[in-house]
Amino acid sequence: MMPFFKNFAIILFLFACPFSSNSQEFISEDEITINILKWYYDQYPNGETISWSSSSVNNVDVLKVKFNYNENEYTATYSLKGKRLSETVKIENIPITVTNYLYDNYAKFKIKSFLKRIDFKANETSYEVEIKSKEAGLERIVFDTNFQRETNQVLTSN
Repeated sequence: MMPFFKNFAIILFLFACPFSSNSQEFISEDEITINILKWYYDQYPNGETISWSSSSVNNVDVLKVKFNYNENEYTATYSLKGKRLSETVKIENIPITVTNYLYDNYAKFKIKSFLKRIDFKANETSYEVEIKSKEAGLERIVFDTNFQRETNQVLTSN
């Protein structure tokens, strides 16, 4: 009887995924308006586009572009009217303040990612490190621009 429920759950999941409000649809650059392309190429000359996608964030339709620029991996989010809403960059060199915080607060940890996030609408910049530790499992820690811890969010626990 259990395999039936497991299979039913998998089928339900597969049917529900395309209708999720946070799903994204990959699109070609030909489908992007000239306003957004002009803004993108002005802000990131020589950026190497990886992909464009459309999705909904907080019930607002947006366009996202993933690209490489200056040897870093970026994601930029635009409104459909062409306004740049946010930018995320994956950073390889982690500031010593963040590293010290992690060594002071975790016995053992592995850094999964370190990102810089800029919210242009709120005019805020933050840094986000995702770590895996024995104490908390997978955890996201957000730092302000002075690398002072703002929040912790446990994503999965041990």
